[in-house]
Amino acid sequence: MKLGKTILAVLAGSAALAAVPAFADNGWHHGWRHHRHFVPAPRVVYVPAPSVYYAPPPAVYAPAPRVVYPAPVYSAPAPVYVQPGVSIRFNLPL
Repeated sequence: MKLGKTILAVLAGSAALAAVPAFADNGWHHGWRHHRHFVPAPRVVYVPAPSVYYAPPPAVYAPAPRVVYPAPVYSAPAPVYVQPGVSIRFNLPL
């Protein structure tokens, strides 16, 4: 029981000592933000380095081999010798 009261007393005393600097100016400045010589601290913004992602190079395909066949070579047509003459054809039903 005495241990509990002792711990409670020590905690109350430490809380009272910690609160003393907060009331040291007797409310003269009404807090540090309302001081007439208040100069805001410069804001420092740290921008992270940009994340750079490199895309893989595009796939390069070699062109298909081009096969060129030579043009067909035809021999000159054989000359046809025609004998002058007359041909008569009859179509008779039998």
